[in-house]
Amino acid sequence: YFFYNGPDYTYEDLDGNTAETTVAADIAAGKGMIVVSSAGNEGNRSWQYITPPSDGDSVIAVGAVTMNNNLWQSSSIGPTYDGRIKPDVVAMGVGVTTINPDRKSGSKYLWVSGTSTSSPQVAGVCAMVLEAHPELGPMQVRDAIRETADKTLDPGNEYGWGLVNAYEAIFYHGM
Repeated sequence: YFFYNGPDYTYEDLDGNTAETTVAADIAAGKGMIVVSSAGNEGNRSWQYITPPSDGDSVIAVGAVTMNNNLWQSSSIGPTYDGRIKPDVVAMGVGVTTINPDRKSGSKYLWVSGTSTSSPQVAGVCAMVLEAHPELGPMQVRDAIRETADKTLDPGNEYGWGLVNAYEAIFYHGM
């Protein structure tokens, strides 16, 4: 994640090899773990770019969209400093219903927004792909997620490969 009081990362550091969290995420992927990361909520700030570790080449970076598949104004964008498209994909990230951990407040649910709500949805899709195909490695799962999203023919640095399609991703590598 991007630390406001930690290392002073620059855009040039978004090369997939500099930020400590990015290096750790790529090591985890190299050991077979699928790493899904929030792209960041910097889209409407001066930084605007994705935040580490989402710049990792083995990391599935996830942006946020509204219910109408419009990019959420705060969803961080790419590219990485070395020119790779990021985020990889997007998922619903505005007004997402979640359990309220503070039961004393009355409501059992909260409605929250951010890439921290869209990335767990993509992690769930990755789990479904692995359930159907346990033999796949992290890059094969990433490919299934990317190549079945709705902008796969024209990926870009706002939506990546587009809105995730769980059903298609599960069958991307066959039945």
